[in-house]
Amino acid sequence: MPRKLTKAYLDGLRPTATDRFEWDTDVRGFGIRLWPSGRRSWVFKYDHGGRSRRFTIGDADATPLDEARRRARELRTQVDKGMDPLATREHARAEAVKEADRPTVATLFDEFLEVTRAKRRESTADEYERLLGSPVAKRGADKGKARPGELRRALGALHVHEVTFDDIHRLHLRMKDRKTLANRSVAILRAAFNLAEKLGWRARHTNPCEGVTEYEEKKHERYLTADEYQRLGAAITTAATTGLPLPSTLAKQRATAQTAKHRAKTTAGRLAPANPIAVAALRLLLLTGWRKSEVLGLRWEELYPESGFARLPRTKTGHSDRYLGAAAWELLEEIAVMTGSSRGYVFPGLESDKHYQGIKRLWLSVRHAAGLDNVRLHDTRHAAASVAVSEGLSLPVIGALLGHRDTKSTQRYAHLAQGAQQRAADEVSERIRTSLSATETVASTAAPSRASTILEFTKKKPRASA
Repeated sequence: MPRKLTKAYLDGLRPTATDRFEWDTDVRGFGIRLWPSGRRSWVFKYDHGGRSRRFTIGDADATPLDEARRRARELRTQVDKGMDPLATREHARAEAVKEADRPTVATLFDEFLEVTRAKRRESTADEYERLLGSPVAKRGADKGKARPGELRRALGALHVHEVTFDDIHRLHLRMKDRKTLANRSVAILRAAFNLAEKLGWRARHTNPCEGVTEYEEKKHERYLTADEYQRLGAAITTAATTGLPLPSTLAKQRATAQTAKHRAKTTAGRLAPANPIAVAALRLLLLTGWRKSEVLGLRWEELYPESGFARLPRTKTGHSDRYLGAAAWELLEEIAVMTGSSRGYVFPGLESDKHYQGIKRLWLSVRHAAGLDNVRLHDTRHAAASVAVSEGLSLPVIGALLGHRDTKSTQRYAHLAQGAQQRAADEVSERIRTSLSATETVASTAAPSRASTILEFTKKKPRASA
C-alpha cells in the first residue's frame, strides 16, 4: 500500500525472493525498488502512449531520498506536459554519442559500471570500480571524489574503436608482477568491450582482449593442522582476555584517520581485551568455513535453529542455505546473550544499520601470536574443507556446507580425499585378509559348505567406510 517514504521506513525494508516495490504518496509514480540481492534503486513509474514505463532515477545508496524525490517531481512535470522521460534520456545519449562520434574508453567504463551496478552484486561492482575507476566514487572513504583507477589511467583517453590487441597485450605485460590482478583485469576489459560491441561502439567480433594468454597463477592452498588450530584457539583466548598487540611491522606504521579506530586500545600503557563482537565473529568464521562477508553480514532473521540451518539471501553465489554444527549454534546462543538482541545483524557495528567492520585487525594480531603470519583469513575456509574431507565427507556435501555453486570449486579439494580413501582401503583389505585367514584355518580342520562360508563372511563384513 502506498505511503510517504521516509528514511526510517526505508531503513526497515528487507528484500524478498522477488523484486519488491514501495511507492510514495507524496509524488505520484515515485518509489523504491528492492532487488533480491539487497540492491536498492529509486524509480519513477508513469504512463505514456497507453504503455506503462519505468524510469530508474539512480542508486538508492548513492542518492539521498530528498534528491531522488526532487528528481521525481521534475519527471512528473515532464509527463504532465506530454513528454516521455525515457525517450528523452535515450535521445540525449544518442546525441552525445553522435556529437562525440567516437566515445572514449573512459565513457565505456562509465557505461559498463552502470550496467554492473544494476545487475551484479555490490561487492562485485565495487571491485570493478576499483580497477576501472570512475569520475565520482559511489561508496567508501572516497565517496564523492574522483577515483582514477589503474585501467582508466592506462586506456581511458583512447577511443573505443581504436583499442587494439597490442594495447591490451602490453598492459597485461606491464602487470606481470601481479599475475592474478593482470588476469582479472583482462577478464573485466573483455566484458567491457563485449558491451561496446552490443552498443555499436565497435564492430562485432573485434574484442581486443581475445587472444591474450593469461598468466599461470599459483593456487594458494594453505590448510591448518590440529596443532595450528590449537595455537589459533590459544591466541584468540588471549585476545579476548588480555588483548594482543599488532605485529611489529604494522604497529610501526603511522595511523591514519581511517585506520586509527581499528588499532589496539590501551589502558595505562596496557593492552585491553579485544572487542567481544570481533572475537565471536572470528570464532564463527573458523567453525563454519564461511566467507568473511557471509559471517559479518549474517542477520538473526536468517537463522532457523529449529531446522539447523541459516538461509543466506546474498552470497557470492546468490541465495544459499547453510547447515551449522552444534558448536556454531552454541556460539550463536552466547552471542545473543552478550548483545541482548535477536534482530538485525548478529555482529552489529557502531552504526545500527551496518555490521561490524574491524575483524581484520584482530585476525592480524591472532595469527601473529599463533606464529601463522602466512595464513590469510580466507585460508580458514580451505582449512574447514580439509577437515571435512579428512572426516570422510563427500565433495557434494562439502560444497553445500561451504556454499559452492559450481562443483569445480569443490573439486579443488579432491586430492585431500586421498588420505581418507587410503585409510578406508587399508581397513577394508585388512578385515578381508583377517576373514580369509580365519576361513583357511577352519578349512584345515573341516571344509564347510560354500554357502556357510559366505554367510560367516557377511556377518563379519564391516560397514562401508565413509
